[in-house]
Amino acid sequence: MSQEYIEQYERMKRWYYRLKPSNVFSSNGNRDDFYYAFFITCYHLKDWLIKKSGVNSNVVENYIKNSTPLSICADLCIYFKHTKIISARHSPDTKGERQGIAEMSNGLPTVMCFDCKITSKGKIYDAFKLAEDCIEEWDKFLKNNLLPIPELLEEKIFQCFENEQ
Repeated sequence: MSQEYIEQYERMKRWYYRLKPSNVFSSNGNRDDFYYAFFITCYHLKDWLIKKSGVNSNVVENYIKNSTPLSICADLCIYFKHTKIISARHSPDTKGERQGIAEMSNGLPTVMCFDCKITSKGKIYDAFKLAEDCIEEWDKFLKNNLLPIPELLEEKIFQCFENEQ
């Protein structure tokens, strides 16, 4: 089995680290773009696993179908591409939205905070927590299929910054 899927896994993790609230490189203005990129990259790890590691496509697809975080991720990607969910993995009402809070001073917003929420089956999910859960699910899949889970250099750097705060 090839380990070329690692490239996509690492890309997914780099997008995840851009989402972290402690990431000084992430501004509120582009955070929703980072969520968009994370969930698309996360979902498409499946293609890399199928095409590059030789894992049976039915094994991957069934795993996604039976994983709430990954099935929501799949629905989000379909929604992002088609603006509607054609064939839902989790729920046809899955969508993401940005919620903002502004502190006003002299009638102008001085501090803008944005948070991304995901709605699916009438339940609201914090997008960052959902991203964490998706990574945990992929890590379980890799472990169960005897595939290595890569550790990123960037991951070690971000952990150093987090430990200093």
